Amino acid sequence: MKIFKYTVWIFLLFLLQTVVMNYIAPFGFRPDLILPFVAAAAIKEDSFKSATIVSVVCAAAAGALSGKNFSFCVLFYTYAGAMIFNMRRRPRYMPDFLRFLMWVVPTSIISEAVSYLLLYSSVKWFASAFVFHMLPTAGMTALFGAIIYFFVSKTLFGRKKIMGKLTIS
Repeated sequence: MKIFKYTVWIFLLFLLQTVVMNYIAPFGFRPDLILPFVAAAAIKEDSFKSATIVSVVCAAAAGALSGKNFSFCVLFYTYAGAMIFNMRRRPRYMPDFLRFLMWVVPTSIISEAVSYLLLYSSVKWFASAFVFHMLPTAGMTALFGAIIYFFVSKTLFGRKKIMGKLTIS
């Protein structure tokens, strides 16, 4: 049943990413919906194997969507999922939700920065693109990621902790 739920979530997020986000694009920025899902699965999943399988499947699908940057997307999402899984308990004494945001924002900034450099291969306008495009996109990704995190926590992981002692019944 969990594999079916993961499949539905991945299909739904890729449908939203490709169809809906092109029309919504809050303030002109298209947030990445796949990276927060990979991060949520890596933080909430109990085994490294299942977290890595989820990140590899999302990586292959994201790479297929990106086209030109296929190898970057596959490597980035896979390594991001593995890294977040291995560091998911750091820092200690912090709720999972704040850890989730702490990992989504920097990985989103890194993803946008490397994608920019791969696409344009120029550092001439990098500073202005960083301030006016990459940081707001990372903020939108974190905002939409927070929504995704709560729904993924409820539907895939049921009664696990979401924010410290708060549990979903």
